[in-house]
Amino acid sequence: MTEKLFDNSLLLEFEATVVSVCEKDGKYLIELDRSAFAPEGGGQPSDIGSIGEANVEGVAAEDNNIFHICDRALMVGATVWCKIDKNRRMRHIQNHSGEHIVSGILYNEYGFNNVGFHLGSEDVTMDVDGEINKEMLRRVERLANEAVAKDLEIKIVYPAPSELEGMFYRSKLDLKENVRIGVVDGLDACACCAPHVSRTGQIGMIKLVSCMRYKGGTRIHLKCGFDALEEFNNEYDRAVAISNMISVPRENIAEGVKKLNDDVNTLKREIYSLKQKITDMKISSSRVEKGKMLFVDEDMDMPSLRALVAARLPEATELCAAFSGNDDDGYTFVLGYEGEDFSCRVRAWLDKIGGSGGGKAPFAQGKAKCKKQDIEALLLD
Repeated sequence: MTEKLFDNSLLLEFEATVVSVCEKDGKYLIELDRSAFAPEGGGQPSDIGSIGEANVEGVAAEDNNIFHICDRALMVGATVWCKIDKNRRMRHIQNHSGEHIVSGILYNEYGFNNVGFHLGSEDVTMDVDGEINKEMLRRVERLANEAVAKDLEIKIVYPAPSELEGMFYRSKLDLKENVRIGVVDGLDACACCAPHVSRTGQIGMIKLVSCMRYKGGTRIHLKCGFDALEEFNNEYDRAVAISNMISVPRENIAEGVKKLNDDVNTLKREIYSLKQKITDMKISSSRVEKGKMLFVDEDMDMPSLRALVAARLPEATELCAAFSGNDDDGYTFVLGYEGEDFSCRVRAWLDKIGGSGGGKAPFAQGKAKCKKQDIEALLLD
């Protein structure tokens, strides 16, 4: 049985004795007589760090033992100095403790239960069984940061079974004994196996980034402490970049982007109108001879090609085709034919130009890697 030291979340270095070493899948599972390394569990990744000369890449718990997944073996019985990655531990305890505060507030204020938690490498999510709107999210965020400012004590307690029966605490499981509970003074009590900060002031800012409907409830994205600071810095840098690009003060970028979007939509409408006029001009310049129309251009999009073919199809009873492109890059095309042998005729045309595509009568469309002379040969069919 490993003596667990991680109730003291600020204990980052300690001495221990190697109890056992087992090789598995190219890694070494090292058991110590005592450990402050927190194992993976409850949606939170494990600590990492070092044990003597071995790098700890992960930590797993099994029954009452803790196994450290390392890159090399150590001698059983050796006394070793252990170090926990400080930045990773701080990130974990700030975000996890912040999540407890938010969960407690959501339960106390709205009766919502936390039904899922995941602390990823870049994002933290928590799922609750009720729907939350923007106003509620901001209110919870405000209350959570007020709890941080109060610097409330966070305690880890192990109630006896008799105490547990009369104690209210949040838990996703029906626990009966050996229950470890994190208590935020006057705000929350939750069964939890992970380390936390000792006072809420150590969390720093709690930022509820966004929320969305999820499985009948709500998924909240949040960041706490240094993660929240990094989020703010990234958002600030993006805002400054946009401000510089559109030449408006940072505080006015929303209005600036809206104006830019309105201008873009106006230009799109003008471009569409011009393209329609150009297409009409190309339709007027096209010719149908002996029931065939073949039009080749260097710069027409698929809707324009289709419009041209549709306009000439009533006259071009033998072949109605429009191509756009060049001999180096190939051509896109639309073929039109209203005969009963539509599929056979289109297949023959595609074979002749080495094209691929298809469609339903009277139109087929696709691409061809061919030469202009191959296209013009269609008129000879």
